[in-house]
Amino acid sequence: MYALCIPTHLPHPQPPQKKNSVDPEGDFEGDPMDVAGHVSNEVLEWEVNNCAKAIAAAKAKGQEPDNDILQKKQTAEVMMQVLIIQIQTEKLSLEDYCAQVKTKIVAEKKLAAKLKAKGKIEWAKAALMRAKIMEKEMEE
Repeated sequence: MYALCIPTHLPHPQPPQKKNSVDPEGDFEGDPMDVAGHVSNEVLEWEVNNCAKAIAAAKAKGQEPDNDILQKKQTAEVMMQVLIIQIQTEKLSLEDYCAQVKTKIVAEKKLAAKLKAKGKIEWAKAALMRAKIMEKEMEE
């Protein structure tokens, strides 16, 4: 087994920059379905599970899984790990995490309305599902 050595003199790694994001007004840049804009551990876990199902379905048909699905799953897994590390190392307090999630709930609902108005019904449904997952997470 290999030991992981992390030099203490190096700066702490930062989460990936969110090039595709949704602001609190529900406006979006890039792909609103990109996992890089997710802030909730529960939503990231949901995305990983959805990707795993799509990968399994492709393999069951004897097909190679779509590279976009593989990349989406990997990105969500890494983001979950970064989020967990940030909370464990107190780089992100539980209060700040909850505040981010609550802000994101509002943004996802606004995004869903805008996507629906543009005829992107499936994307709007996904945004509402993410909001619902986060609302349930905040109730727990």
